[in-house]
Amino acid sequence: KKKKHRFTNKITFASYGIDTDSISYGQDIFKSYALRDGAYGHYNMQGLRTNVFNETFIYEYEILPKINMYLIAAYNWRHVNTSIGSQDFHSFTVGLRSRIFNSYNDF
Repeated sequence: KKKKHRFTNKITFASYGIDTDSISYGQDIFKSYALRDGAYGHYNMQGLRTNVFNETFIYEYEILPKINMYLIAAYNWRHVNTSIGSQDFHSFTVGLRSRIFNSYNDF
């Protein structure tokens, strides 16, 4: 944070297994229970191994200090990688943010 400007970079990584077309490992709650692969011998991250990297850059400009109101612009990049291939998702948002009752930082 510098005077009325605040820059934030958030990075997250997740790794999990997803269901295949014919077998439900529990990732999709709407798939039939009958599609499961038995009752025993299961372990974490079964199914199609998926790695997700997410990074968000946030710029905030303080408008009203009394109520902690900020004008924000954020860019989000999400990279999903599996053995089948990879995909990138991009989004950009602009808006107003208020921290009326919250004065904590995310670190």
